[in-house]
Amino acid sequence: MGWLHFPSLNQIVAVHTALIYMVTFAGVIAVFTWNLGNRIITPINGILFMNLVPITSFIIKIVNGYQVSLFEVAGCIITITALVGNNLYNRYKAKQSDTTELTSTH
Repeated sequence: MGWLHFPSLNQIVAVHTALIYMVTFAGVIAVFTWNLGNRIITPINGILFMNLVPITSFIIKIVNGYQVSLFEVAGCIITITALVGNNLYNRYKAKQSDTTELTSTH
């Protein structure tokens, strides 16, 4: 459609330090450390952690003076409850699955 154009060499050179950062740290190192972290804390906890990131941002906005409405607080509570409930349910199902596998192999 012609809406986007490939950046010129001058534009790329102008942002080369940002590109290096995005490729090395945000791209490669972040993925490897995320995978390592999920191995350490288990994928179930990794999912819980990642889904709590927006809630953490919301809390930081509140600390910085943002005036929250009752609906936003209710939404935050519903979200946290759903995330923790889902995490506990997945732990229960995983434990149940492990128990079933142990009993069926013996």
